Amino acid sequence: MLKISGMQQWLGGHLHNLSGWKTKRKIVVFESDDWGSIRMPSREVYDIFNKKGYPVNLRPFEQYDSLESIQDVEALFNVLAGVRDRIGNPCLFTGNTIMTNPDFRKIRESGFENYHAEIFTDSYKKYKGSETVFSAFMQGYNERLFKPQYHGFSHFNYQQWLTNLCNKSEDDLLSFEYGMVGITSRSDSERGNQLLVALQFRNKAEFQRQLNDTEKGAELFKDVFGYSSESFIAPVYTWNSQIEKTLSTCGVKYIQGGRYQKEPLLPNGDLISKKHIIGDQNIFDQYYLVRNVFFEPATNPDRDWVDESLSRIQKAFFWGKPAIISTHRLNYIGRTFPENSNRNLKLLERLLKRIISIWPDAEFMSSDELGNLISMSKK
Repeated sequence: MLKISGMQQWLGGHLHNLSGWKTKRKIVVFESDDWGSIRMPSREVYDIFNKKGYPVNLRPFEQYDSLESIQDVEALFNVLAGVRDRIGNPCLFTGNTIMTNPDFRKIRESGFENYHAEIFTDSYKKYKGSETVFSAFMQGYNERLFKPQYHGFSHFNYQQWLTNLCNKSEDDLLSFEYGMVGITSRSDSERGNQLLVALQFRNKAEFQRQLNDTEKGAELFKDVFGYSSESFIAPVYTWNSQIEKTLSTCGVKYIQGGRYQKEPLLPNGDLISKKHIIGDQNIFDQYYLVRNVFFEPATNPDRDWVDESLSRIQKAFFWGKPAIISTHRLNYIGRTFPENSNRNLKLLERLLKRIISIWPDAEFMSSDELGNLISMSKK
């Protein structure tokens, strides 16, 4: 007999998929966030903060996540290329990409008064082993392994960050010296790095700056990749719904996310929770895509992520839903701990092979392709 918590998880997996758009096709979408964004610069920096008592060993995104190297990308693409669906397509990752990172030198020169950004492709040039990542991305795009989509202008709330730096926050000043935007405090390890919530705001002026940045980031995306992103995912699932209007003018038709949106409200950013169902439309005729499977082995190596993911995929297919799988970049990064990437790539390969074995008619899609299918079915 299932324990109460197990019963709730089982029941929740079914309830999650009851409502919304349905299909008889066995569609599998992998949505992977954070590509292009800086995090922990190196194992050496990790060790420094660990020795200083920062709980980096307890926060997977600070322990494992880092700007991707060519070795990381090639290893991931080799796994994706090795498994094909019923029509011969390899597994396809929707690579949700952050467009800019901080220019630390210029920010320091401004006395922390002004924010300066650099395009993520320039960040690659500064990280050893990442210099050729962008060309690998484009090759992966051409080989249908990696479909970049828009994740935002920045993954950090840089307006709050500048305030903290001007106020001489010890944690923020120290992490700045090592090329990071904030870090989990030694006194509050559970709270994590709150600067990651890029689209949180404190007043109307900050929100207006975010609207402008959202448009600017979408334009950068088109300039860098050569096409407009048709989907968007907000960092940490947090955005004000007015952002969707700006995204719509930039060609974004589909909003990726979880079951719940955390929405900061004007005028001061108080948060509410808003539920979304796959296939629902907003007032700007954009469709919501809702993640219903989670493959995040770096966050807890002790869980059986393959079996848990297969169970969630089975529930999605049972109710006529696509399996939309959340799998963040940190799972496939080996810059700080090579064993992280090695271990999780083996798990990913096992998951992909099991999917094709259990559901031979499964087909791999990107988020925008799924969105186009939903849109066409409703016309």
